Amino acid sequence: MGLALLASVGSTGCAHDETKKEQAVERGTLQMALETISDSGKIYRLRQAVFPVESIDGRGTSATLRSEDDPSNPVIETFLTPGQFAITLLPGWFMEQEDRLLHTVGTVDAKLRSETQFFDIESNVETKVSFDFDVNGERVHFQPGRLIVKIGVQEQTAPTGLDPRKSLLETRQDAVAQFSLEQVLTAAQTNSGLTPDPVLTYHEIIDSYATAANGRLASAVHCGDEMTNGSPSLNGYPILCDRQERFQFDNIGRWFPTAAVNRIDLAPLDGEHCGQQRLIFANNANGRMFMIFEAQIPNPNPSCGLAACKPIADFWTAQSDIADPKARNARLLGAFLTGDPDLLAAGFKPFISVENLSVGTGSIRTNNFDDFEWTLRQFKLMSDPLGQTRTVPFPVSESPHGELWNDTSTLPAGAACRENFLSALSGLLSDNPQEMAFIVDTACRDSESPNDGFTEDYRTHLSNGSGDFRAALSARLAGTGLTPENIADRARFAGSCIGCHEEATGIDLGRGVTSPSSNGFVHVDESRLENCGDGSFQCFTASPALTKVFLPRRLQALNDVMALGTCTPGGFDGGVPIPTDGGAPAPVPPGDAGPPPGPPLAADAGAPPPSSVLTPDETIADLVKEEQTARESLQGQTTVGGQPAQVSH
Repeated sequence: MGLALLASVGSTGCAHDETKKEQAVERGTLQMALETISDSGKIYRLRQAVFPVESIDGRGTSATLRSEDDPSNPVIETFLTPGQFAITLLPGWFMEQEDRLLHTVGTVDAKLRSETQFFDIESNVETKVSFDFDVNGERVHFQPGRLIVKIGVQEQTAPTGLDPRKSLLETRQDAVAQFSLEQVLTAAQTNSGLTPDPVLTYHEIIDSYATAANGRLASAVHCGDEMTNGSPSLNGYPILCDRQERFQFDNIGRWFPTAAVNRIDLAPLDGEHCGQQRLIFANNANGRMFMIFEAQIPNPNPSCGLAACKPIADFWTAQSDIADPKARNARLLGAFLTGDPDLLAAGFKPFISVENLSVGTGSIRTNNFDDFEWTLRQFKLMSDPLGQTRTVPFPVSESPHGELWNDTSTLPAGAACRENFLSALSGLLSDNPQEMAFIVDTACRDSESPNDGFTEDYRTHLSNGSGDFRAALSARLAGTGLTPENIADRARFAGSCIGCHEEATGIDLGRGVTSPSSNGFVHVDESRLENCGDGSFQCFTASPALTKVFLPRRLQALNDVMALGTCTPGGFDGGVPIPTDGGAPAPVPPGDAGPPPGPPLAADAGAPPPSSVLTPDETIADLVKEEQTARESLQGQTTVGGQPAQVSH
């Protein structure tokens, strides 16, 4: 199973004797074919591909080939002087497939086996370089023609035959239709042994958009309950009050489901938890408002490490084999709300519970455009000592407040946050947007993520500083080929909620990387339907960022978990461990069960999260500190999807 990219690099010159030959050979042509047509008429393209070509002996010139310099050109070309070279395919690429008969274009799951190859440019000598991938489908070849560098593609069916739109992102209407917001809030409380009052919980979320003077609920935490320098704030940063979303107070029945999302890729490699399981709801009653439940799933058997999370991967893998969307819906209802039999047997409780949406675990996020301007907010669910559910507005992760990038700002947390940013930038060095993350301390997190074009425009705030912080960033980035401005833009895309949803989409992130696009403020559009892949236009539309960048990487993560052994009372049962660097499991020769997985990577895997019970004297500031402590236990680890393990979205 593989996709072979065969590179043939040559240098030619006209000569009648050795002296003239040496004079004539001053440079050779390096060309690379990035497109081919298979026998079935499908076109395959390698996209967002960046190939640095480096001289390793000092004799040759260096160059960089970029597929997106001219995306319509099936060939990229440069010239090189003779010498010894290394050519690398940087992260961030993806394989695109076009079917001209069906008029469809989509990404193909492809896994790169080797990033760097070495070759010589010599007179009249052709050298072949091979980049190997794993991809799906049939065997096709890029015809060499006049090309000096050529690519071969060999595709085979993926080992699990997964459909990303069933096993990662289910947006088909009749596959999610039976979920209701009231039902989900009821399950969150019931599954935590609390007295169910879903309408009260919903009203606490909605009433938080109002000040206490305009609110309708005494138990809610209202916008402006915290004040900083005489203005409404949360976590010390400004927040907008009062907003029109407060008029959604009696609209719990107006919400409808748009997606169920598998985020097992967020599981740390040591299995401290099993990633997230999500439900998205939309409401167009007063404009546009969205609510997403991001439940973090605890590991039921920490002694097995990540292998204990495999039953969740098994559950979602089975969804690909179920053609009937209503049958898929029934299984999803069980897993999220009441418990799937197989998952219950493996120790997993229903995904939705207060504990899984609380401090140190998951969250409820809202995306709001009932009012100007568009903004995103975050909430935690907790319980009080009387067994009642409480809703707590929370600073948004991972979004830092923009003014912290300006080293002339007088914000109290400024100096500490900028020091934090210097460490956090390591999560932005990958050129795969799916793997980028900007993990900041809770003291740096904004009150909300607004679309005002300024609050979280990190590049602009950086430019307004004295230049000292920019210089510190530049020193930390030495040798990476990235500028402080690139890092500010990457942080805006990967860290800021509004950046990923709108303000930092489709922009240059440096090193030839462009951030993928949303559907305009949303990644699942509730107002448009698209082809589900089976000819039926019944699926809420997923963004290009999801279909072209995020889902292919998440599919790889799901396959990696599927390759693990089974967690049993006696330990592991076969399988292949995932390397600690997040790479793909090593291939297993036929007839060889492979090496047994090692023990869990960390002795404290599965450490319990902070208590989800509010004590009478606890403040939001106290809870923010508890969140920080919980996330610090993941420091230095990586998720199955290749992000720093402290990431929460």
